[in-house]
Amino acid sequence: MSFEELQGRARWADDDRALTRLEHLLMRYPELAPAETSEIGQRLLATGPLDMGLLSANPAAWAQAERYRADHPHLFRMSLTSRLWLAALALAVVGSIIWLWDVAVP
Repeated sequence: MSFEELQGRARWADDDRALTRLEHLLMRYPELAPAETSEIGQRLLATGPLDMGLLSANPAAWAQAERYRADHPHLFRMSLTSRLWLAALALAVVGSIIWLWDVAVP
């Protein structure tokens, strides 16, 4: 199907079927099977910025997505390993700036 043949949201979405599936799951949340509940998390994490914007155009689904995020915050937090790498990077940047400052001053 060509770009000209697509209508509405399908024309802009990265994966319209996945976005539609996510909306249907969100509209039934929290009365879902555990597998479907985890599928929402996987789909929300995999959804790109454009599709997330298209999802936010549906106020009911967006409210349910926010509810899901509030109910499952551990899925959307940065891991401890990522935090440690970020702290190490910040320390390396600060150390490099101090070292360059010290080298540049006569």
